[in-house]
Amino acid sequence: MSSPPGHSPLDGHDADGSFPFPHHQDANQGPQVSFLTADETVSRSGSPVHFPHQPTRSLEHELGHEDIDHIDHVADLGPQTPDLASPSESASIPDDTPSVQGSLASSIPIRRPRLNPRASTNTPRTPSGALQPFERRFSSRFTSPSPSPRAASPAFLSPHSRQSSLSSQIVLSQGGSDIADAPDAPWEVVRWTRLRKITSQAFSEAGRRNFGTPICLAVSSSITIGTTKGLILVFDYHQTLKGIIGQGTKAIECGAVTALAISADYSAIAAGHATGHIFTWELAHPAKPFLHIPPVPRNHQPHSPDGHVPGRSVLHIGFLGTRRTALVSADDGGMAFSHLASRGMGAISRSVKTTRLLGRYPAPNLQEEARIKPSSVLAFAPLPLGNVEQATDAMGLTALLTPYLLVIVSTTPVAQTQHKAPRPKSISRHSALSGCLAWFPAVKLKSSNSTTERDTSETKLVYCWSNVLTVLDVDVQVSQDPADKDKPPNLSFQSRSSWECEEAIVAVQWLSRSVIGVLTISQQMIIIEDGELHVMDSVDLLHRQIHHRDIFSKQLHPVVEQADNEHSEMHGVVADAFYQSFRVYKNRLFLLGASDLSVGTLSNWADRLTALIEHGDYIAAIQLARAYHTGQAGGVTVGLPDNAEARHELVNGRLLELMSASILFSFSENNNSGRPLSDLVAECFDACVSMKNQSFLFDDIYEPLRDAGQKEVFLEILQSYIMDEEVTALPPPLVKDLVESCVSKNQVAHLEELLCRLDPRTFDLDQITTLCKTHYLYDALTFVWNEALNDYVTPLSDLLALLRDVKDVQDEAEEAALESAVKVFPYLAFILTGRKYPQGDFLDDEKADTQKGNIYRYLFSHEITAWPPGSSFILKTKQDSSDEPAFPYLRLLLEYDSASFMSMMTEAFEDPYLNDSQEDDTTSVQPQTNGAGLKITRQYIVSVLLDVMSSDDFAPEQTIYLDMFIARNLPKYPQFMVLSNSSLHQVLYRLCSFREDDLVDDCQLSAEYLLSVYHPPVTTALIEQLRDAQFYRVLKTLYRTEHRSVDLINTYFEDPQGKNGIFDDLTYALQESHDKQITQLKDVLCEHAQELASINTSKTANTLARYTDDILERFVDAIEESYTRFHFLRTLLEPSLLDNRSKKVTIESVAEALVSRFCEQYVELMCVHDPRHVADYIGLLKSGDLDLDRVLPSMEENGVIDAAVLLMAQDGLARDAMDRLCKHLRTLQNAICSLIEAASEAPDKPLTSTHV
Repeated sequence: MSSPPGHSPLDGHDADGSFPFPHHQDANQGPQVSFLTADETVSRSGSPVHFPHQPTRSLEHELGHEDIDHIDHVADLGPQTPDLASPSESASIPDDTPSVQGSLASSIPIRRPRLNPRASTNTPRTPSGALQPFERRFSSRFTSPSPSPRAASPAFLSPHSRQSSLSSQIVLSQGGSDIADAPDAPWEVVRWTRLRKITSQAFSEAGRRNFGTPICLAVSSSITIGTTKGLILVFDYHQTLKGIIGQGTKAIECGAVTALAISADYSAIAAGHATGHIFTWELAHPAKPFLHIPPVPRNHQPHSPDGHVPGRSVLHIGFLGTRRTALVSADDGGMAFSHLASRGMGAISRSVKTTRLLGRYPAPNLQEEARIKPSSVLAFAPLPLGNVEQATDAMGLTALLTPYLLVIVSTTPVAQTQHKAPRPKSISRHSALSGCLAWFPAVKLKSSNSTTERDTSETKLVYCWSNVLTVLDVDVQVSQDPADKDKPPNLSFQSRSSWECEEAIVAVQWLSRSVIGVLTISQQMIIIEDGELHVMDSVDLLHRQIHHRDIFSKQLHPVVEQADNEHSEMHGVVADAFYQSFRVYKNRLFLLGASDLSVGTLSNWADRLTALIEHGDYIAAIQLARAYHTGQAGGVTVGLPDNAEARHELVNGRLLELMSASILFSFSENNNSGRPLSDLVAECFDACVSMKNQSFLFDDIYEPLRDAGQKEVFLEILQSYIMDEEVTALPPPLVKDLVESCVSKNQVAHLEELLCRLDPRTFDLDQITTLCKTHYLYDALTFVWNEALNDYVTPLSDLLALLRDVKDVQDEAEEAALESAVKVFPYLAFILTGRKYPQGDFLDDEKADTQKGNIYRYLFSHEITAWPPGSSFILKTKQDSSDEPAFPYLRLLLEYDSASFMSMMTEAFEDPYLNDSQEDDTTSVQPQTNGAGLKITRQYIVSVLLDVMSSDDFAPEQTIYLDMFIARNLPKYPQFMVLSNSSLHQVLYRLCSFREDDLVDDCQLSAEYLLSVYHPPVTTALIEQLRDAQFYRVLKTLYRTEHRSVDLINTYFEDPQGKNGIFDDLTYALQESHDKQITQLKDVLCEHAQELASINTSKTANTLARYTDDILERFVDAIEESYTRFHFLRTLLEPSLLDNRSKKVTIESVAEALVSRFCEQYVELMCVHDPRHVADYIGLLKSGDLDLDRVLPSMEENGVIDAAVLLMAQDGLARDAMDRLCKHLRTLQNAICSLIEAASEAPDKPLTSTHV
């Protein structure tokens, strides 16, 4: 169905791109996975490492070898590895968490504890200075990861930046030549060739003079260039000028060629001109136009034919399907048309039917034109033909992009909207306004054995608005019903993925079926792989000076200049048009520059590596190959398969061969790279770690370095990878070399960290054990025995033996041994809470329970025990031949440092292992002397500790920690611990009797814990005991429970610190106590008036005024400080002045009784502390409220004359008021005269305070 002449099926369509004809709804369609074969690239050979690839016919062969640019030089690129950093030391932190599993670990600093009952305890302090042995958690220096001592590998594939590709970095690092003049490096992701013959003919001065300036480009079987003189230059791929179209025809009178298109059969060219004319030319007969479609003047008649408006430039043009007589076009006024020419014998006999697809004709008057929203066609393209027949070939699908809408229409048999999409909301505000799009038609895929995979790819459209790129899949659904064979197919459109660029996108093209080339407004080309839309590389094209024109800014000026609620995000600038200069044909990219024409080809991955190797930059080659392996670079862009497994198989062998050759080449005489060997080794490490092929690293990389005397380079870098836990296992010979290296450099502490991050099953255990004991590396020793031999008791035995040997030694030379000996406490804390030492990772539950049982049974064994069971080795705790005490190993730890032991046991008590009944465990190893029936519970542990520490061998300075341990843990585990009242009374007694100031707070807190579950009778003896111990918090709790309010308030005054809660308790006491207690309480308050008011004067005043105002006079008189009394009375009489939010002075809310009782005293104090406010306050009082004889002396004494005069006047003593005022003025007169007189006598002498 056709429209009447002069009427479009889009009549009524607004400038923002809305369509009145039927619109097909989209259907969801999932993305299709695709694979791309290697692109055609130039083969290179002769490198030290050969990378075979399939030979292909290169574009350079078509263009001529003389036009290939060559490479000058390359700069080095590699990481800089900083010096190794020593691990940070751990520190103690308070434990604020309920269980070890949920808490952060904190270490205990090394100290030398008391060794006998007479020695003083030297326990570490918290930052506040208080001793808090139960407020910390043990840790090792391994529980917090050390910072990596190596620098991150250089990432040449960071998100889009001006020089983000590896090749760009290499060229820029050279710094020797101008980028604009330097030839492209062969390892660039795009290999560029300057078409010199075409450039010399079309861009030379003579060419511009004869043909005009090249301004648009179309590429197909030939390279065609449109010029400003209306001519079309046609070149073949040998760069030979095959024809000049338009000379001697009307075309040169129609202005510049502004749009070009080549038909699908390569036989015709269509050209749009700046004046609105369209010409088509047959390449076989270019002497005259095949078709001429002139613009149509608008006479505003109802049946005027459709066509471009004269003077409007045709910006876009294209052929529909296979026909040379079917065209679509769009102009800068926002109008788009389809043109269908009838068959005939020549141009004269042909008729053209033009149908309007988009836009409005200009309004007949300016007023009406001003109301129309301006628009333009930013991008426009008909769907090209693929290599497989599709139902859409005959539909004439065309995509149009305006500033507001993406519209896809079918032009055959009638114009119909197939899809619409609005401008995305995610566009950057105030970004440049730009738009571009490109189709990729359906193509036949390689045959697959899978029956489920499609043999034809889907049609795709990529379109960009400003900085947002979107890929749209088109699903064609053809009816299988023979009756519907003549009906057009149903189309569904699915926006599959989108990507946001950092700046506006001005041109976009499909470089291949899976690779998109994006050109940004700063002339940065970004290469994106379809699918996840990952940025694979970027190329700076600014130096190529791509031709661009300002086409849209005049038409769209109101869009970006005027505020608009609906499209406020569009305000910024209008980008220039680049789409006529950025073309792709058969995976080759053509750039129309301001002074030349260039062609670019995506490099094959093997060619890029070979080029770097030929240049001698092995490090950059390994970096690039590793990026290919990980998928950070390349992919289908450079001919690698998208599947990770297939990509690894293809790259791994090349990368291994490259690393081997690089190491050998580094020792050759021809190596003049100037790069340190460490850079190359570091890259080999990165590559092998990425490939998970560390055996190659140790065999093929390390051995040549060791043979060449360079093993230290390898070992230094190896250490950083061990610290980062990227290398966790070493062969025994390499472990031996690493140990020898660190020992020779006196880096034994660092060696310990390394050993604890490696798999100890590859160690020589005898060598490592001897080494660790010699250098006191007990963290590493325990780790090796735990992990390699699954023995957790032998390291404990070794630490106990070390502690036995050094605990009585006071020599500073034994500090290293002492520091290692005290690791017994964090070791026990880790194992007994199910964690690995020293890393802190949790053990498997079954293994953890087994080892906890072994440790407990050994530690709490009643006598010295053989370990392993049945062996002849028995650890003795006495170096002489004296008898061993009961529980020897436990006693050894308690004698050395009972505080740390109790801290460790506090952690162990939190572990649920002690909750179980622990039936006979056949999986654990039972020490022979303990018997198989020993069950470890919290009750058993406490009983043993009480028994052991009850002897006279332990001083109160040691046993106090057991008392605190019991007091704190009993409330936590009441169902697992039962102690008699007499035992608890003794614990409380000892807590109260301990007199070291450093532990008073800890003892009091422990007593509070204990009294939460133990409730002894509150006797006078207990009260006196608590008071003597200065346990004021405990006393307050007892008094509060016993409702002894007087004693409670008195305790607040005795407590030098905890006074903040006094007002809550005082309020409760004044309300709930009986009369006798209240009378006593009032006496206490008046006795401590100054102290109470000093805590918080306002709260004191408010509380007393509300609950016991009868003692206010006594209380005020008892306050010693004048200002405190003044503040107290102000709270009562002028509370609004103490409220910062109140600016108004008022006494309306103050009881008159308070004013009459305290106003004279308040005024007297105000004269001293706030004299400026006296007059204001007096003005608010009623006549007679103040006693003049009482307050006047204070006013005169403090110079408050204005208030005195006002007060006397209010009482009717006007004459007396005037006399006092005159007297005051005379006093001021005498003072001023004295000042003047003194100044005149000594004019050069500065005035001092004595003159005043």
